[in-house]
Amino acid sequence: MTADKILDEILDSIYLAKDTTNIFPTFPENIRTSHIYVLYTLYQLGREARVSDIANKY
Repeated sequence: MTADKILDEILDSIYLAKDTTNIFPTFPENIRTSHIYVLYTLYQLGREARVSDIANKY
């Protein structure tokens, strides 16, 4: 691969990543990043969890 081809692929990837973020809905104003992490951790655990379970996974 030439340097021009690699650069084109990198720029295409960045452009597609930007478009992908526009697909997702925006979160309400009161939602913080920590809320998203907690929800994701609960999803990963796949069951009811205690605060300590989330803290250990976090």
